[in-house]
Amino acid sequence: MSKSCPPFHIEVTAVGLRKLRAHWGPINNYAAEVRPEADEMFHEVQDCVDSWDQPVPIPPVPTEKPRITIKVDPPGSVIVTVEGGQG
Repeated sequence: MSKSCPPFHIEVTAVGLRKLRAHWGPINNYAAEVRPEADEMFHEVQDCVDSWDQPVPIPPVPTEKPRITIKVDPPGSVIVTVEGGQG
């Protein structure tokens, strides 16, 4: 989801920083800093997100469940076959 919808990942990170900030040492002890280079990049990202006017495409839900076959040969080989399951 984070790859197909970057604004979602931004929101998840923001919630994580608010609710679990003690998990990240540099955030918790105020050692993290926003460098000018990073601030410039953040502004570019914000401009990109603000200009995002098209909805993010949602992958199609498969109409049929895939059929998975697993064949185990006692000396050690395993063959996994997946059939169907395409949208």
